[in-house]
Amino acid sequence: MSLLPGKNLILLAFVLALTGILPALYDGFEPIWLLLGIALIGIAGLDALRLYRLPRPLVGRDAPGSLPLGHWRDIGLRFDNPGGRPLRLDWFDHYPSSFHAEQAWGSARVPAHGHADIHYRVKPLKRGAWHYAQIQWRLHSPWQLWQRDVTRALRSDIKVYPDFAAISHYALLATHNRTNYVGIRQTRQRGEGTEFHQLREFREGDALRQIDWKATMRLQKPITREFQDERDQQIFCLLDCGFRMLTQDGELSHFDHTLNAVLLLAYVATRQGDALGIGAFGGVDRWLPPAKGRGNINRLLNAFYDVQPTRHAADFQRAAAELVRKQKKRSLVIILTNLREEDSSELLAATQLLSRHHKVLIANLREQILDDIQDVSVGNFNNAITLTAANVYRQQRDDFLRRLASRHANLIDVTPRQLTVGLINSYLKLKAARTI
Repeated sequence: MSLLPGKNLILLAFVLALTGILPALYDGFEPIWLLLGIALIGIAGLDALRLYRLPRPLVGRDAPGSLPLGHWRDIGLRFDNPGGRPLRLDWFDHYPSSFHAEQAWGSARVPAHGHADIHYRVKPLKRGAWHYAQIQWRLHSPWQLWQRDVTRALRSDIKVYPDFAAISHYALLATHNRTNYVGIRQTRQRGEGTEFHQLREFREGDALRQIDWKATMRLQKPITREFQDERDQQIFCLLDCGFRMLTQDGELSHFDHTLNAVLLLAYVATRQGDALGIGAFGGVDRWLPPAKGRGNINRLLNAFYDVQPTRHAADFQRAAAELVRKQKKRSLVIILTNLREEDSSELLAATQLLSRHHKVLIANLREQILDDIQDVSVGNFNNAITLTAANVYRQQRDDFLRRLASRHANLIDVTPRQLTVGLINSYLKLKAARTI
């Protein structure tokens, strides 16, 4: 707590200093000038005393215990005035350094025996466990000659998770059968699965082998058996936490985009009756076996919300051997990574090992700038060099991916923004084809 001069005191002191030249110009003005100075000191002292006699406001913060990465959320502050005089103050909330904030500071007038409610917005830019440590305000004296600076500990713990807000959006679209609005295609064909679902009346286009003759004889009308895609399948996502996943696209890293996509994939798999697990490699060793049910989403969130990409190189072969040892049941194994040509031999060895026991899908991320550069006009020599270099790199990259795809058919190459849709559509396509 400290006492600071207010704007009115500074202004009055400046005026008094300017009038300091008058005693030199006019005889007899010096006593008047001294009296003005003494009066200012007396008034300032009285105002300081009144400031210290003002009641200290009570403050509270309304902050959610969890936030989704990259989304704006409201934070609430409440100042309560227990005294009989209104309070004027300037405030600043010390939000976490990994947050972006709008209007996390300002001024407030708190009425006597009343309160002031304040709201501002924050957007977390990094996952993990964060906390507010304190809040600071400056209380103005009644004549605004002084300010009392107060910093008070006010802790609020917040966990920043991958983008779980996308699940609510998807669930709403799924309720109205509109997932195609975000590019997700339902590929299951009615009556073409492997598990019995229900009996229904025969429809045009149904195969004769689907007819249930006993039910048809009993009800005296054609009845067919309807099947659904096999449930209780397992998906296991291998997340590359190596240095290449540190690459930023917009406000999020490739690893953040990957976690967001896997989280929504887990929700879709849950709706399909499948189980999903996650393993992290490349400087991080964290494994979570596949599980079913809506509770699996919270389980995944709490287990991986604080995992960050490292500066280690990804060891694909070690991760594959570890997965084969831990995951005995045949599964769809999805490797999420950012590949370079030098990774080809190690990755092929890893996929060959995995393919003996599981179905493998490689989800490869490419930098958004490779697509953006294609739209740059060649207006000068520097742009021409940049475009040429990007085209050469992209051609080499495409050649490498074609060679990889020729030996490993299940591969998608997408930008981070396309990853969620591409990943879910690939899963649904493989499930509908009954190749898991």
